[in-house]
Amino acid sequence: MRLDENGSVMKKYTILVFAVIALLLPVVTRAFEPEIISFRVQQNVKYPDSAIGYFTELMGDHSRFVVDMGGTEDFDLALWIPDVTGATKDIDISVSYINENQHIIDENLTIPEDEWVLYTDEFTGNRYYKGPELHAKVSTGTPEIMISTKSNENDFLLILGHDIEKQTISWDNMIAWGSIKNDVYAEFPLTAYYNIYGVLILIPTIIVVALIILIGVKEYLRIKKQDEAEDSKEDEKIELSE
Repeated sequence: MRLDENGSVMKKYTILVFAVIALLLPVVTRAFEPEIISFRVQQNVKYPDSAIGYFTELMGDHSRFVVDMGGTEDFDLALWIPDVTGATKDIDISVSYINENQHIIDENLTIPEDEWVLYTDEFTGNRYYKGPELHAKVSTGTPEIMISTKSNENDFLLILGHDIEKQTISWDNMIAWGSIKNDVYAEFPLTAYYNIYGVLILIPTIIVVALIILIGVKEYLRIKKQDEAEDSKEDEKIELSE
């Protein structure tokens, strides 16, 4: 097998491997797309087409999210608390919006601490406390979400968007989960991939590396055999000339 043929085979196998990954990734679901945002008293965000989880923290003041709905009527949100040192479930959340009947709604979503539900994400191993949720129909305007604690120092995760249980993972998200492991949970980033995502990366990588080694060995043996044949011919010529 010649070098160009080897390269062609390797290219075909590589394309096949990553095609399999592309097919498998949408099968693996994620509750939301992660995004780490810096603390601001006012966060201006656009309501997403697919659920986004905003990881942030209170730093001495409340946090107000002003949401541009972009014409969307369905307004879904959920508040989670990462299970990390210093995080408290004693957190207040209120929402103000104009409903489909053009009425201004001011809703307090705060729940008692014993109603928060501990949840472990099976893919990353991250632990959260699931708190209040809201599913509403909105009309015009920009809903506002106010989040605070007594000390106004707390990590939290605000999830905006519908179909929260049906989101797919992307390569950007995989990088983000590594950052969250490090920045939020103070754990080694690669522990975010001790899961099926890591397997989907590791197995194709092993296959591609094995193919490269195999093709390299075959090419080395081919060249070695060719050199030995040429040396043999040279020896025969020398013997004939003598």
